[in-house]
Amino acid sequence: MTDLSHKALDRFLEISPKREKDGVLREFMDADLGPAEIFRKILDRYHFATSSLEKILSEAGYPAPLLTLYHDLFREMERNLSMVDTDDTRFDFVIVTPVADRPRHLESCLDSLLQLCRLFQYGGMQNGRFKKISVVIADDSMQTENIRHNRELVERYQGKGLDTEYFGQREQREILDALPKPLRSRLNTIVGNHPPHRFHHKGASITRNITYLKLNGMRRVHDRTLFWFLDSDQEFRVSTLDSKTPVYAINYFHRLNQTFSNPAIQVLTGKVVGDPPVSPSVMANTLLEDVLALLSHLEKLEPQQPCPFHQSAPKERGESYHDMAELFGLNTANAPFEYPCPVEGRHSALDCLDDFASRLNAFFDGQHPTRQTYYEYRDFTETLTPARTVYTGNYVLTPGALQHFVPFATLKLRMAGPTLGRLLQSQLRSGFVSANLPMLHRRTVDDTGRSEFRPGVEHQGAIADLAGEFERQFFGDVMLFSMERLVGNGYPQTALADAAVRAIVAQTEQDLSATYRQKRTQIQHKLKRLHLFLSDATNGWRDALPGTTAANLNGFMQNMEFNFGQNAKGYRLIREDAHRRQRLEQIVAAIRQLPDEIPAWQDALSRCG
Repeated sequence: MTDLSHKALDRFLEISPKREKDGVLREFMDADLGPAEIFRKILDRYHFATSSLEKILSEAGYPAPLLTLYHDLFREMERNLSMVDTDDTRFDFVIVTPVADRPRHLESCLDSLLQLCRLFQYGGMQNGRFKKISVVIADDSMQTENIRHNRELVERYQGKGLDTEYFGQREQREILDALPKPLRSRLNTIVGNHPPHRFHHKGASITRNITYLKLNGMRRVHDRTLFWFLDSDQEFRVSTLDSKTPVYAINYFHRLNQTFSNPAIQVLTGKVVGDPPVSPSVMANTLLEDVLALLSHLEKLEPQQPCPFHQSAPKERGESYHDMAELFGLNTANAPFEYPCPVEGRHSALDCLDDFASRLNAFFDGQHPTRQTYYEYRDFTETLTPARTVYTGNYVLTPGALQHFVPFATLKLRMAGPTLGRLLQSQLRSGFVSANLPMLHRRTVDDTGRSEFRPGVEHQGAIADLAGEFERQFFGDVMLFSMERLVGNGYPQTALADAAVRAIVAQTEQDLSATYRQKRTQIQHKLKRLHLFLSDATNGWRDALPGTTAANLNGFMQNMEFNFGQNAKGYRLIREDAHRRQRLEQIVAAIRQLPDEIPAWQDALSRCG
């Protein structure tokens, strides 16, 4: 084994603490070991080196030379593994991306995956192709041009060495049509019942479930394959407090292979950094808190004073972007967050406000300008904890876990991941885990400041109407917190009386209505304060504002009033009696049906295997 290279390992040892230099890493390999033992020792040595370097990287602020060494170590490891005459029994990965009319997001996602594969080369390459990585694009788009573009992306990345398969509407229908009609009817609540001419925008949950059937039937499925589901508006890198641009600081495949080597684990979920993973419907209160704090600070300054908003962002941020984080037992902020001004060079407080105002209306497509989240290094093994929420934009499952379909898919409610998570928590227990493996989440595209497509959000000129998303959020919360109570009573393994289910759903809806009303009162109080700033003739800032800044601030105010003010359509919709009764009846019926859906799904999987 004299041909094994260890130049990158030697470079690491030059910067590593003395205790590591004096350890077993100096003794690179014994010539008389068998191939399988050498394979294991290579993995052990590089795993130790890269894990140590991850800590060094975080402490140093992710400088480019150390990131390059980090990537070099993994590529050197892969080259050495390929020279060992033994089977590589590490996991294969199928990356699954449901997409609906987001071709630019999808392209950025695939670009980042290709870059990740090139930097780390997990599993190595054969005949110019990555051996252990493949991609399935599950297309739920409506626009013909976007469908064409997605097909072209599949061909492009296939040509770049990344096995990529297009799973479009025709292919999805073929899988469903192959099922016996009686069974197909029993699956309507799981995979929908859409006619061929409207087989689009079925929803992410339905698309995922249909894709589960495909994955279960793929010939390559075996015990050493993992399925990684992610959203098209995510990328395989992270933003950090120290790096100005996102970095490839995690070898996800290596870490996931390490984790799933424990056969008890069936589902793992990561999180996201960057834009929050929740709806603007439940972030308006925190945003207004920060907007008012910034404006209050600015009122004490002269517009041309140097910008003071360049303090380091707080490291412990938690899920403080969520107006109702306390409902989830999550960390909440006790004070406003300061705007981390990104303007470089010498500039004034007025320049900062101009930049801030230009970003505000992207909030209605999911950005939160003051409460972005960042990747924080922690020893990976210490981050593995029992989970209760599936982040549907970042979760990995074994072939056996395909039996756990996304429930209540046809209701198209938000919070599908947390609801699924509560069920997995009750059924898998320690087999369902979370880990510090976030992905970069980018809700909008740069040149428009908008998402390409968001179900339930309609742009009408300058107005972003959130009513549809708001309604899906509220009743999704009703489903989620009803599920928490139901699972506590033994559901779905234990049959519950219809009256008991109805009582739980009704009480949950009442509790959440009170919480939403409380938050709305707080939002409206803050909107009045914002209105005073923009209309007060004695405010010296008002006359100093450039036209575009004033227009952006007024547009933001107009959108906030439209979506959270006295006549907001979303609030009217969730309180309208007929609609409310219909939604609650749908939720009760879906809960009642789930135990009967489980054996039908098992039957479908057996036929697609």
